[in-house]
Amino acid sequence: ATGKTQPYTDYRATDSTLVYLDSTYDLSVNLNTDGNYTIQAMAWIDWNNDSDFDDPGEEYVLGSAQNTADGPTSQSPLSITVPSNAAIGPVKMRVSAKFASAPTACETDFDGEVEDYALVVSPNSGMGLGRLFGQAGLISPNPSTGEFSIQFDVLQAKVHVLIYSQEGQVVSDETFS
Repeated sequence: ATGKTQPYTDYRATDSTLVYLDSTYDLSVNLNTDGNYTIQAMAWIDWNNDSDFDDPGEEYVLGSAQNTADGPTSQSPLSITVPSNAAIGPVKMRVSAKFASAPTACETDFDGEVEDYALVVSPNSGMGLGRLFGQAGLISPNPSTGEFSIQFDVLQAKVHVLIYSQEGQVVSDETFS
């Protein structure tokens, strides 16, 4: 219920949602059709964080809403599962609503609205870090209140570690020898 004050709004810096690998979440979108009109809605999630929405599994059809001031789309809530190979950390979710036809991820100059949100992808508690670093590893405790240990099964000359808050902000960016 953000309200259309402009055609595009980026909410990534002000709000984020924590999601876990292989977990399923419901996405609901409510629309204001401004009268007896039909509005189509779509969502895209850049799971691999490659700055586009062109990859398989990144597009979600949310359906339509008609003649409503704050009504759900026909496919809301839509169940979305976070892929097991999603990028860890903040990823972009784009939601777009368009009059009379389905929007595309990067469309401009149309009667509708586009909003971007941040999802912060996290491994499930106790998950190893092997896919993050290309080797077997473990972080404990996970989740942490601030103090934790990272253990690797293979010795490496240098390891680059980024630590994100639940809001998707980088709180530590360190390279260890």
